[in-house]
Amino acid sequence: MLSQSVQVGEYVRQDSTVMTIVQTDPLYVEAYVPSELYGQIKVGDKGNVALEQPSGTVEVGTVTVVDPVFDAASSTLGIRLELSNAEGALPAGQRCQVTFELLD
Repeated sequence: MLSQSVQVGEYVRQDSTVMTIVQTDPLYVEAYVPSELYGQIKVGDKGNVALEQPSGTVEVGTVTVVDPVFDAASSTLGIRLELSNAEGALPAGQRCQVTFELLD
């Protein structure tokens, strides 16, 4: 997806944005989980991602990153899931909720 910031003939400063290029396939979901789950969620695991739009949509994402550094202030760790969006049906930049089925 392209978004043009200026038109032909407009003045452009050296620090001006001329165009924004966005990739929406795959989509990346950045989430924070309690640090107690460290070691239980691994790269390659699947998580259910419930999206706000389209309403009621739940997609399966694959964990691609588990941050090895905890956030001490919130006692959480970051994870990233990847969602396929080849058809472009899922809008980017929205809130979502991630759930995992963890085995004891």
